Amino acid sequence: MEVDIKTLVDYNISPNQFLLAYSIHKNDKDFHNLKDIIGEKETENELKKLEDKGFIKIKDEKNILNFTSIDIRNKFLFIIEEGDYFDELVERYPIKVFRPDGTKDYLRSDLSRCRRNYKKIAPSRKKHKRILDSLEFEKKVREKEDSWKYMKKLPKWLSSEEYKVFEERMKDEEKLDEDLGYGQTLS
Repeated sequence: MEVDIKTLVDYNISPNQFLLAYSIHKNDKDFHNLKDIIGEKETENELKKLEDKGFIKIKDEKNILNFTSIDIRNKFLFIIEEGDYFDELVERYPIKVFRPDGTKDYLRSDLSRCRRNYKKIAPSRKKHKRILDSLEFEKKVREKEDSWKYMKKLPKWLSSEEYKVFEERMKDEEKLDEDLGYGQTLS
């Protein structure tokens, strides 16, 4: 098992919490060893913190130290790259925009087809992260340029690979920032 410390920091999860959740997920008997090493009271505290953060669901508070009383949530599966990344994309994707003619248009449509497509588009967390970064960049650009009205609906955004366009634009702007020296301006 490999653990990226940056991932633990990003998700505010301690190494003990990660090991506990991972052991439960894998139904690993080492969970009992961890419980002995960490201590029962501390293990209970760590499990409760994991539940507060949304990584696990404790079904039975009385039997908290039992494998069968804990469910692993998608949020943890995402960390270990076994989850469905689509929900996070939908969570960050804009809900609605006003088109040039003034009509309100909802952007999150046909989610079941989008989910299937997204599994093919972003099979790894690394690719998913690049797409999210591109989406965040696009949102900043659309805000800056006041071009929300041209934001594509999610199915079209995925099928036309719009994220690649903004990924390239993001790279170009980063390169442009590097090329310009102090006091230089574009003409």
